[in-house]
Amino acid sequence: MNHSKLKIALASAALAVSGAAMADSPQWTYIQGQVGWADAPDDGENSQYGAAGSVQLFNILHLGGRYTTGKFDGNAIDDADVDNWDINFGIHTEVADNADVYADFIYGNIDPDSSIADDEDYYGGRFGFRYLPVDKLEINGGVQAVYGDDSESNDVTGWVGGRLFITDAFSAGVTFAPDDIR
Repeated sequence: MNHSKLKIALASAALAVSGAAMADSPQWTYIQGQVGWADAPDDGENSQYGAAGSVQLFNILHLGGRYTTGKFDGNAIDDADVDNWDINFGIHTEVADNADVYADFIYGNIDPDSSIADDEDYYGGRFGFRYLPVDKLEINGGVQAVYGDDSESNDVTGWVGGRLFITDAFSAGVTFAPDDIR
């Protein structure tokens, strides 16, 4: 995804938000289809698609997971198909009527279809925000740190994204992650 498309998407979301009614708090029980783009080293681009979900536990806890698959390009495993899954357990709290912050512990696995890289387990933490400027539209983002079996897998990344709730429990989302921010 080039930067002009991202700017157009963000500007469109800002226009949709202006003058609209405020929304309820973010839902923590949902299923989501998703598409993601990420800049990669050496001017490559990674793209993924998959599904994610979450279940609210009690008032402030949640349990979630995701599965994505797609192409990685521009790094040590050029043009490889990569499957990735993770599970997360976290705490969330409301900071405004329509905004939450959260912290998660994550554990996952990345499995490239490549002869030069093996599958690898990783663990780490994630801190983020979820904001509903209008009913059914969410803006989210955050930062995560993950640690794998070798030091090349240790990564700190950030992301920004959006989610459109088709129903209260089903959504479609888009995420953009720039190159590593460490």
